[in-house]
Amino acid sequence: MQTIEYNMLALIQGSYNNFSVFALWGGFIAIKRASFLDVGGFSLNAITEDMDLSFKLNEKGWRVEQSFHPVYTHVPDSLKAWIRQRIRWGSGGCHCLIKYYRVWLRNPLHILFIFSFCALLVFSTFNISRNILLLDDMIAYFDILNQTKGIWLSMQLTTVKFGFQILAKLFNGISFTFFSLPFVFPLVSTMRQIYICFMVVPFSFFYIPTLSIISIFSGFHFFRKRRILQTGIRAW
Repeated sequence: MQTIEYNMLALIQGSYNNFSVFALWGGFIAIKRASFLDVGGFSLNAITEDMDLSFKLNEKGWRVEQSFHPVYTHVPDSLKAWIRQRIRWGSGGCHCLIKYYRVWLRNPLHILFIFSFCALLVFSTFNISRNILLLDDMIAYFDILNQTKGIWLSMQLTTVKFGFQILAKLFNGISFTFFSLPFVFPLVSTMRQIYICFMVVPFSFFYIPTLSIISIFSGFHFFRKRRILQTGIRAW
């Protein structure tokens, strides 16, 4: 799942090369000494110092680009570490968007990306809420039936009542997964790796919605933490 997400981020980042990239990959950065000194180096009070550096460079008029030469990176190997990392990334992103709002407002491509990302967050969260409500309705309906009828018959009647809605949601969900295929194709180099294409199903059904919820939470986390992000005190 993380491989697909990193590939998605790489393609999005690469599209900014036509203008200037707004986020750097913290694991491997090459920067001119003059530009680094011009912007004052890394900001200590930045939650994500690499993204903050990129915004500062853009603010000063320096050009930032992404290289497509692959560099290996270590990713979180547990759910807890992954959640902590994504909360930090999301909080750092909110910090940069507010702190350097003039930079991204000058770039229409970046505005389009932010709008699309926010729309995805809202859609995913709304869809999860609807699915939870549907599941609650199904359980309540089954409980009412099961008071007078057998379990098997209650399950059949519940399926009849909610079957069309479930099929419609499955169809919409599977259709939505096709939007993730462009991010997977570059990972397939041989026919034996074609199975990777099927990973877009759990990626779209579980990974993206979970990431959306964490991203929303990270925004609240930033506003809670913002009051202690003092100049000169390290936050990263």
